[in-house]
Amino acid sequence: MIVQLGSTVRISCPVYGSPRSLVSWTKDSDTVHLGWQRFHLQRAGASLYVKDIRPTDAGRYTCTATNGFGTATVTIDLHVVRELLLSSLRSALRKLFHSFADVYA
Repeated sequence: MIVQLGSTVRISCPVYGSPRSLVSWTKDSDTVHLGWQRFHLQRAGASLYVKDIRPTDAGRYTCTATNGFGTATVTIDLHVVRELLLSSLRSALRKLFHSFADVYA
């Protein structure tokens, strides 16, 4: 997942279970605590929100969902870029798309 510096991001944990799973989050193997100022959970932990994204927020986020039938984990790599880099990436992708469209037209 690529996010822009200073933005707010929602990282979803796409796991579902019955009975409802207990969800926990880690960032680079450190437990995400509700006391972390810019981090908060919604939907019983299924979504992790991070406000005012900083370069130090980049890393590997893992959600772990556990219920009486087992455990599932999902890992999301978060990359933080400046706006200029994000705009450049969009521009490069547009050019690439148009070059493919020209070749296959």
